[in-house]
Amino acid sequence: MEIHVIFLYLAILLFFASLSGDIFAKIGIPSVIGEIFVGIILGQSVLGIIPLSDVMRLLAELGIILLLFHIGLEADLKQLKKVGFSAAAVAITGALAPMIIGFLISYYIFNF
Repeated sequence: MEIHVIFLYLAILLFFASLSGDIFAKIGIPSVIGEIFVGIILGQSVLGIIPLSDVMRLLAELGIILLLFHIGLEADLKQLKKVGFSAAAVAITGALAPMIIGFLISYYIFNF
């Protein structure tokens, strides 16, 4: 894939991700949800406008790393301590409940 095509795809993704992020933020939804939504729509899942190449896969993985790094930079440990128990409870419930429900459903389907 030629470099100008990669930059064109990046420009398209960044434009629509920024646009949808702003729209989602104005209606009270986190902007990152709008950006993920555009990635799903323009990517291989729905429209397939942006082909999945090795370069795009690498850039996506770098983007995830940078996003997590950015989130880590914005984390405030004092606020985290204030909501520590409730945040831990939500995180544990959000992880365990789907695993337990999925296990029970699959156990029921495959054993009966």
